[in-house]
Amino acid sequence: MKCALITAGGCGTRLYPLSTKDCPKQFVKMFGEKTLIQLTYERINKFIDKENIFIVLPEKYHHFINELLPEVDETNIIIEPEQRSTAPCVLYSCLYIKKLRGNCTLGIFPADHYIDGDELFIKDLNDAYTYVSKNDSIVLFGIKPTDALDRYGYLKCGKSNKLITNIVEFKEKPDKETAIEYFNSDNYFWSSDISCFKVDYMLDQYKKYLPYDYELLERATAYDNNLYEAYSKCNKESTACAIYEKLDTIKMIKCNFNWDDVGVFDSLLKYTNNQNVIDAYNNRDN
Repeated sequence: MKCALITAGGCGTRLYPLSTKDCPKQFVKMFGEKTLIQLTYERINKFIDKENIFIVLPEKYHHFINELLPEVDETNIIIEPEQRSTAPCVLYSCLYIKKLRGNCTLGIFPADHYIDGDELFIKDLNDAYTYVSKNDSIVLFGIKPTDALDRYGYLKCGKSNKLITNIVEFKEKPDKETAIEYFNSDNYFWSSDISCFKVDYMLDQYKKYLPYDYELLERATAYDNNLYEAYSKCNKESTACAIYEKLDTIKMIKCNFNWDDVGVFDSLLKYTNNQNVIDAYNNRDN
């Protein structure tokens, strides 16, 4: 079974005053009359049935889903007990989804990124989902850089003509000079924060690398007991640092669609002439 998890808890404060903690960028109309989370949901729904699309976010953003995506069933909305980075969020979501959908193939998708080329996106999704359904592995989605940007993390892959290849090394956000080296190489890709895996395989990695967190949340979700207290004790780190970077073998798919996290105004303004965006850009220092 194919499922998706849209992560919608980011604050997007680099785009202030367009994006604020009370109304972050995934809930703001920046592309015509639709928000990023609406575009993300519609794009994924072309590949995955709506009953298998889940959204995780803090309670304070719950009302946005009811307003913007009323077709989403309440059981498909996962309330993150508190914002503690992606490792506990993904762990809790996997445990929640497993109770409802079993050992499904699950993709993780940020709600607040810009993607162009839906047909290419769907093709890459199909290739990644097919691969992990047949192999015990995690596939990360790598984007070929279009510029020497220093605001993204990078994935270094081995020299291979295969669409899905081994990740050799994770690289933190580089300085500008290093970013130029990465850009001029064929082996470096932007990390898009999109990933795909079988739920049981991912939970096995949590048991191995974050056993205390796994035990806390597995017990809390199994018995509906003290979830908020258990969650508050989990490690506050990213999935990449807690799990992905520790794996002996992890895969990357070389994506064909256009992608940008549109996390800064210079990036966002390349893709939209929305008046809300322009006005916010002009008033950002006021």
